Amino acid sequence: MVRYTFPDGAHYRVETSGIESADIFLKTAKAFKQAKIPWHKAICCVRGAGVPRKNSMMNNKILCGFYKERELREFAKIGADYGIEVIMTPFTRPTYQNTAIQAKSPQGIISGMSWRGQDATKDYFDDIMYLYSLGFRGFLIWRKGMLNSLMKCAYMECFPKDIVLKLSVFDGNANPADADLVLSLIRNFYCDELPVFGVTMNPITDLTVEQIGEIRHCFDDFPLDIHSRIFDEWGGNNRIEEAYEIVKVASPVYFKDEPGPALKMYAPDFPQNELLEHKLGTVEAARQIIENVNKGNEKYGTNFKISDWAPADLKIPIIK
Repeated sequence: MVRYTFPDGAHYRVETSGIESADIFLKTAKAFKQAKIPWHKAICCVRGAGVPRKNSMMNNKILCGFYKERELREFAKIGADYGIEVIMTPFTRPTYQNTAIQAKSPQGIISGMSWRGQDATKDYFDDIMYLYSLGFRGFLIWRKGMLNSLMKCAYMECFPKDIVLKLSVFDGNANPADADLVLSLIRNFYCDELPVFGVTMNPITDLTVEQIGEIRHCFDDFPLDIHSRIFDEWGGNNRIEEAYEIVKVASPVYFKDEPGPALKMYAPDFPQNELLEHKLGTVEAARQIIENVNKGNEKYGTNFKISDWAPADLKIPIIK
């Protein structure tokens, strides 16, 4: 049975990944509002956002040049206006780097998503600081090693603390041992019995409900990000019918919806009208999740609740 909730007493929230333009962000936010369904977290700019710079990994082309500062500020404003936590993706993913041959191969992506060398890790840090200066307070991270480094920096007062880091599905966490290791990294840097900043963890997408519950028992009250749907090329799992059972074992949990053909959807040349269609479809998925949880409540006499719009603990962008 449920051991933990979000600070507002709710048990689950709604998350959508792959918001790759301010236009898609705004249209999706309006669709959620029109449907009267709260949207809590958006994973944005998955192809990479940060300081435009030349880098040998892109044959000296502009790295992190996918977004101009003006559009990034639009992302921040939409998040602030609608009360949505925006998780930005700092730095350019290895899949877009010319020298990251392993990451771009069909099988090499399994272990090829990490930062290449010290320069890349420094650039990632700089990109977070740049995005933070624009008002963003949530960031995607895809390896435990970087989580450890950033928590150490925050503990030493050289990195912001009013943020949240989302540990990506690319980190491959799938069992209690993984969860316990992540938790131990967080516990290493407590201040006044609290972590230096917020952390959520996105396990792999094909765990059974029982396996998700095993991870919850080793992750204290930190939120889990559980895919409700995932790309076709990643197996196409659909967990919407299991929403009630997932809340029961995983609360506090974000239901992360990420439908579509493949990760290629987030490439700059992917048709934006098609990407928008997939993101608008997450509204109906959220409605079905709420419906299934409510059916479970009626059947079993429970009261699992979804958070309202803009709960106080979200790291919503601050307009600067």
